[in-house]
Amino acid sequence: GMLLGGIFLVVLVVVVARAERKRAERHDELEGALESMTARSRTLVTLMDNLPGVVYRIEVNTGVLTFISNGSAELFGRSAESLVGAGITLTELIHQEDRQSVSAARHWAMCAQMRHEQVFRIIADHERWVLDRSVMIEGEDGVRYWEGLLLDISAHKESERQLDFLARHDALTGLYNRKAFMAAADERVAAGGLMIYADIDRFSTVNDGLGHEAGDQLLVAVGERLRRLLPPGGLVARLGADEFGLYLPHGNDDPAQVVEEIQQKVERPFTILGRPLIVSLTAGYVLSETNGDAQALMLNADVALYHAKSRGDHALRWESSLDKHVASRMTLEQDLRQAIGSEQLYLHYQPQLDSHGELQGVEALLRWQHPELGMISPAQFIPLAEETGLIFRLGRFVLEEACAQMVRWQDAGLHMPRMAVNLSARQLTSGYENEVFGVLESQKLSPTRLEVEVTETLLIQDMEGGLAVLGALRELGVRVALDDFGQGYSSLSYLSSLPLDVLKVDRSFVMKMDAVAGSDGGIRCPNQQAIQLVGAVISLGHSLGHEIVAEGVETDVQFEELKRLGCDTYQGYLLARPMSAEAILERFSVNA
Repeated sequence: GMLLGGIFLVVLVVVVARAERKRAERHDELEGALESMTARSRTLVTLMDNLPGVVYRIEVNTGVLTFISNGSAELFGRSAESLVGAGITLTELIHQEDRQSVSAARHWAMCAQMRHEQVFRIIADHERWVLDRSVMIEGEDGVRYWEGLLLDISAHKESERQLDFLARHDALTGLYNRKAFMAAADERVAAGGLMIYADIDRFSTVNDGLGHEAGDQLLVAVGERLRRLLPPGGLVARLGADEFGLYLPHGNDDPAQVVEEIQQKVERPFTILGRPLIVSLTAGYVLSETNGDAQALMLNADVALYHAKSRGDHALRWESSLDKHVASRMTLEQDLRQAIGSEQLYLHYQPQLDSHGELQGVEALLRWQHPELGMISPAQFIPLAEETGLIFRLGRFVLEEACAQMVRWQDAGLHMPRMAVNLSARQLTSGYENEVFGVLESQKLSPTRLEVEVTETLLIQDMEGGLAVLGALRELGVRVALDDFGQGYSSLSYLSSLPLDVLKVDRSFVMKMDAVAGSDGGIRCPNQQAIQLVGAVISLGHSLGHEIVAEGVETDVQFEELKRLGCDTYQGYLLARPMSAEAILERFSVNA
């Protein structure tokens, strides 16, 4: 019995020891699992707290928050503790205007058993936009929850707003751009109104004289003043560099008076870069019709503005007759583009002779023989070329053809002392001397045989730049002539400083040197006052070392008086009309 009791005791000890060992092992396993769960929980909380948003859980039926991460303090301005357990619902944190749409979207997602994703506003210290991504789950207690993530996308929404604003507004002035203005005006034209197209007069002088910063400030100031002048329902836009469009609701006031009042208020002084500045507007305007559209109105107002500026008017109302002129002008412009490089353009040459009839040179004159319209006057197409920029191509054509003709005459045995070509205001820009040099070099022609003619008006437009180019041409050896002297400003103060070789007396002075006597107009006699004036010009030019050329010599009286006054060279119909290159060769060659 003692043996059996001892055996039982040993077995019992072994069993108890084994059970204790298993219990200890189980305890260690449980502790390890608990520590692992705690670590995972801490990691999960850390991840949720550091997410770029807020993690939440709400009961589906009540909408009450049962969990929200610590990001709520940054997003809502309220701590997680103050939200959870206080009976706060997520709906209370949503902007009132968005609550209904969020509720409807959640209900639809629940019925369709789909993920809910929506953008809406929340209530915070300022308006914030969030992206909500959530799913519905069922907890162990059988309760359904929405678990989701709220991301703050306010910065993204602000960027979208700014992009939308820039798509519809001018970046400098904040006014409507052309596209948005036309869309808004389209909605108003049926009710009738006044469309105005205006630009700032001589705006380039502000940029050139005061700098582009001043120009930008002026555009902003003009735009703001126009905006303040708008009546209810009115529109204003910046349409171009210095161009503005206005659309005003129809009223009983006279449209011309309305436009004039706007112009007068804009002409009040601005303060730009600390200094007073006064500008004016030129405007074209048109009244809308019930069946009109904004695009047609804008085109008509633009046409009226173009004519107002060309006529020197302050404002002009559109009428249908203006369209015919614009259409004709557009057609002429297209025809001129096609004419350049074709045989429609060619040169005639007017001889310049001394008092003995000896050839001193010729002036190249551009001609345009239109295939349908016939001969078109340079007075008609040269201003068009200057406005459209085609003058650069025309000028290049004249220069190349004139120099090439000099070589052809030389090869034919005719020595032509010099060739004179005219320059426009737009040609006389920096670097033009390089173009001239390139043409002369390509034709192997001496620069001393080329003469460029400029007018007083051209030089006044850009005296500094013009003098630089003319000075560079003279350094090359090219002669410089001042054309139409006496027709423009004729300022003696700058005449002595100009880099000139030739002074051309304007034809208007020469024509007055003889007068018609008697009612029948058959007898011409000297006009002493005009003769004395021309004599003074000749004496002045000679004192400055210039050669004198008289233009428009058409009568014997003019010719004889000019010879007596000591004029050097003569140009006019009395001596020779403009003629072709072949006619020049036939008349002035040695064999002839």
